[in-house]
Amino acid sequence: MRSGLRDTLLLMAPWTWQGEGSRAGAANPMTAKTSRHRRFEQLVHRIQAELSPDAVVEHDVKLRGLTTHVPRQIDVLVTKRVEPATLRIVIECKDHKRSLSVKQVESAIALAKDVGANHLIVASSSGFSHAAQTLAAAKGVQLFRVWATGEPEWALSAFWPTLVQHESVCVRAIAITRADDGPPILLELDALLALSLAEPELAGAATISELAHNVVAGVSSISDQPLSGGGPVRVLIDGCDVEANVEIRFAATRRWFFGAWRIVDLAALEVVELGTEAWIAPHLAAEGLTVEAITSTWHELSDPRACPCTPFIQLHIREMSPYRTLVVVAYSDGVWLDSKQVPVVAAPMGTDAMLSVSPASAGALVPTPDAVVQSAFEIEPSAMFRVTIP
Repeated sequence: MRSGLRDTLLLMAPWTWQGEGSRAGAANPMTAKTSRHRRFEQLVHRIQAELSPDAVVEHDVKLRGLTTHVPRQIDVLVTKRVEPATLRIVIECKDHKRSLSVKQVESAIALAKDVGANHLIVASSSGFSHAAQTLAAAKGVQLFRVWATGEPEWALSAFWPTLVQHESVCVRAIAITRADDGPPILLELDALLALSLAEPELAGAATISELAHNVVAGVSSISDQPLSGGGPVRVLIDGCDVEANVEIRFAATRRWFFGAWRIVDLAALEVVELGTEAWIAPHLAAEGLTVEAITSTWHELSDPRACPCTPFIQLHIREMSPYRTLVVVAYSDGVWLDSKQVPVVAAPMGTDAMLSVSPASAGALVPTPDAVVQSAFEIEPSAMFRVTIP
């Protein structure tokens, strides 16, 4: 909810509850709703409750009209104490097949005025006519269109255009040469990797496998030419401390992929305002991905600048086979919804959007100067990961 709603705060007019029968679930035939419409109200209530954790958000309540002196049914009521007064917001929920007309918005305005509301929001499943938008702008009424993944009646296609930079650093061979005149070390690769180091603090590793891991992890540039690393070590062979030199040869490649990372958890309010295109969402969560799925099904690019649209998510994946996979995630401020790109505000409003990753992030979140948030984490090879913006 935007801070402009609080620019002018009106003292609350008296209001009364109409007993327990006025709350959601009461068997009152005069306020009975169809199952679909009630679910729509509950959806709006859930979204608003997530957007306003510091306010009281209630569904299907009754307020006594100040002019009519009769109980008035309120779909969703938001109440917040802002000393020395109480701010009250009425949300009218309209689940219709056609866009709401100016008369329907006028009716909602009259209801909000009768119950002494400080502000009115009209949430619709089908949008608003141009005349309704004009009236709402003149009267200071906010209009929202409601969407949600997983809800057939109000579903939308939502995804993050995602650019992936995939780097693969793979060990090709390991050679160990003794420094003395002893017999050569002839072992299969698996047995070679299992060799223990006599002085691991000198090599920064306890085994040849860990040494190879450290060498691969330290690769800072990708080249088409074979790379190598290593150095002098002391290894334990049959209980003997042997001085040797290890050479680790590996290959490193870089590829780019572009794809649509589908959003599977999103309930959002589309701001309906002339000249405005934005969405407010409590959170967004993408589907689970594996590195194999990206490299086998996404579109490979010869040049990362050839993306068909501006990517919202950028993944930097480095596979250091067979040791670990490092993923760095960065995101900006847009998302594609129903074939159009719009900015999304992660709420509660007034707080910075943060990125959380499942499995748990291995490092702290790092906000960059251009407001792009990024996070690095490790996954096991072939593991599935997903990204959530709370």
